[in-house]
Amino acid sequence: MATTQTVYSDARSLIDRGGIELLTSDVFDTLLWRDAASPHDLFVVLGGDLVDARLVPDHVSPEDVLDARIHAERRARTAARRDHGVGECTIEEIWQRMPAAWIERIGGVADGVTAEIEMEQRHLRPIEPAIELLQHAHDAGVSVALVSDTYFSREQLLALFAGLGIELPPLFDVVVSSEHRDNKAGKLLAHALEHHRIDPRRVLHIGDNPHADAAAAHDAGTHFVGLDIPHSERIGPAMPHALASFSAIHGTDAGASALSRELLLMEGGARAAGGGPTATYEFGVTVGGPLLTGFADWITARTTDLGVGKVHYLLREGGFISDVVAALRPDAPRAAHVHASRWVMGRAAVIEGTSDELVRALIRRAAFRPDHVTEAFDVDRATVTRVIGDGLLSDADFLPAIEAMANDEQLRTAIVASSAALRARVMRYLQRALDADDHNRIVVCDIGWGGTIQEALHAILAAEGWSVELIGLYLMLSRPGRDRVAGGARMAGFLPDDGVVPIGVERSTTSDPDIVMRTPEIVEQLCTPEIGTLVDIDDSGSPVLADDPGGALESRRTARRGVLDYARLRQTRLPEASADQRLRSDAYRRTLLAGLAGTIRRPSARLAQELGTWEHDDVGGRGHEPLVPAEAAELLRFANAADTDMIGTRHVYWLHGAAALANSELAAQLDAVEAGVAAAELCPPSEVGQALIAVFPPDDVLASAQVATVPHRSPRGWSMLRLTAAVGQVREVRIDIGTAALSFELGRLHIIGASGRVAMRIDRTNDERLRWVGGHPTDTRGGVLRAGGFLTVPFEDPVVDDMLEIDIAFRARPAGQAVPRITPRTLQRRARGLASAARARVEKFRQR
Repeated sequence: MATTQTVYSDARSLIDRGGIELLTSDVFDTLLWRDAASPHDLFVVLGGDLVDARLVPDHVSPEDVLDARIHAERRARTAARRDHGVGECTIEEIWQRMPAAWIERIGGVADGVTAEIEMEQRHLRPIEPAIELLQHAHDAGVSVALVSDTYFSREQLLALFAGLGIELPPLFDVVVSSEHRDNKAGKLLAHALEHHRIDPRRVLHIGDNPHADAAAAHDAGTHFVGLDIPHSERIGPAMPHALASFSAIHGTDAGASALSRELLLMEGGARAAGGGPTATYEFGVTVGGPLLTGFADWITARTTDLGVGKVHYLLREGGFISDVVAALRPDAPRAAHVHASRWVMGRAAVIEGTSDELVRALIRRAAFRPDHVTEAFDVDRATVTRVIGDGLLSDADFLPAIEAMANDEQLRTAIVASSAALRARVMRYLQRALDADDHNRIVVCDIGWGGTIQEALHAILAAEGWSVELIGLYLMLSRPGRDRVAGGARMAGFLPDDGVVPIGVERSTTSDPDIVMRTPEIVEQLCTPEIGTLVDIDDSGSPVLADDPGGALESRRTARRGVLDYARLRQTRLPEASADQRLRSDAYRRTLLAGLAGTIRRPSARLAQELGTWEHDDVGGRGHEPLVPAEAAELLRFANAADTDMIGTRHVYWLHGAAALANSELAAQLDAVEAGVAAAELCPPSEVGQALIAVFPPDDVLASAQVATVPHRSPRGWSMLRLTAAVGQVREVRIDIGTAALSFELGRLHIIGASGRVAMRIDRTNDERLRWVGGHPTDTRGGVLRAGGFLTVPFEDPVVDDMLEIDIAFRARPAGQAVPRITPRTLQRRARGLASAARARVEKFRQR
């Protein structure tokens, strides 16, 4: 656990400095916590107790009891406000307003009160650091008093502590709102101090409520230490909100609200001088903690159902998953660690050299090139280039190139021979690392996604005559993973994947699984310890590992520490949660998915800044790139939600995080689109018609590559057009801003080659590299074009042989249209209005 200064140590310091005679403490969420997001959520549990005991009529459901209990408390508080001027009531007054037929069947008001208190007793837990603080104060000679806004009486409150086995220090007083008919927002704390004639300046009050507790201390003139994390400092509400919604229906959030708050406070949260938890630690606690402990419970439950005693965790990510399982579940099956990367297993699984085998071995994020084949199989480069050429290949050319290699006997034979040699080394390792059970089953566990490694392992073992059944337990399956299941592979995902877009289906809005699959690197990097990437197996059958050169290592360590802190605390404070059937339900899995997806799509700028520095490697521990590259800010400031498909993962891994940092309007648009708002409603098409980018080779009037479309406009009027193409020779690049006569402002024009040999960055319309046909520049950033006019960028050296990324951002207006004056205040109003509308639409969508 962290040893940094915390709110608890701040309170100890005040006491130790002297001058404090009395420590007053709030009770609920300060000394005691419930395993539900809201106290009212437990009334559905109370309803279940009464229904199971047949203490309510047969037609009454647990949800009916929840509604009745809330309604009764509301009426009791109304009556108390009428009779006493303050709406503070007793629990007996609440139960007197429950349905009379229920009270008669229960046995009277007293028995109803007893049933509720017994239910509360089961769901309350002590907040150990706060209890220790009370004892520290007593040991230092400081008196201790409890001050609580509660419908429980003094005796009932103390009985709750006793029933939990909590030994409180001798109490100076216990002051409850139900007996004094006042609350902390009123004069409850001040009354207690006046009654005992204590100087408020010698009193320290602790509490969690930033309004009632802080205001009470301020009004009474006492010192105050707040035990809460201000919402303004949080990384994003998606996971807490998702768990709160689950808790409201099912009566529990697995303690997530309370456990997260305790850990963040222990990390120094809410301190007046700052120095609270980092965004990555909070991400690990509040998002990774619930997500991966839920996964750990599911792994243990599935292996129990299967009757297997060992799980083979695939390294790298599996190593951290096994750490979480070990921290949370002492009853989990034994863990075995197996080094298995897609890079090694995919290459070793090329048995016959089929196109499917080659795709599995060679697919990667970067544009495909001949060197990928020579790196993978150590084959002659000249043979490779004879088959697929010597330059970079576009995505459209990847599969035809694979087919050409599979059909070339010389190249295919060389690849198969190289794979066989690697497979022999891999088998020497697997014979030691894998341990089948009595039923010849091997359970493997990893993050998952497509299940590519499991498929490759199966092919390797089958080729070597091992008849075993591989069973994969994964965090989530992507569409390729589901396709493999449909093809007979035995694998399952913890998170629901039924929103992943199937083949042939178009989706107008983005579902939670699609969001996670768009940026899987966030979860991958959260679960990637620095154990090195498997790049080969040596002749002795020992793994050859590459060091992790990726950036933000300390940030990722901090996030993983947050996950493990959460797992350990849940095991200590709430060990029975592992057996809670509510937490094994599909509804809970969907809740965790919604929380994860919501965090990815709606991060705070603070979280986006931190996680954006995390780096992901393309393949084999190489090609590390940050999730939000430095150039994303310039690119996204021109983007709109309707045309974000132009910005693929090659340019920005985490689109939503980049938008949170660079373009709040775009972030709001993405939020609205994913909530069901049509992108065209937010981003109208360009008024000047179709835009075009075309690449022309020497001595040819026909373009070798082009893209033509009517782009959309951002709220600030910007439009974008992009073209990615593998080209050999280039005479010029042509750019049409539109088809109508127009004036325009240039945002940027980039022509960049993947190899770095071509790098043109043009941000001025009077740049000498631009040629005008039917138009001319008007100043350094503006220009006019007649109908049919266009721009060209000539190439002095036509030999390119590269993958070109060409993009242009412009703000175009039909000729004669006045250029509106856009002030920063106007932009701020637009952003606020758009963000507000997006939030309203999202909330409406959720309610549906």
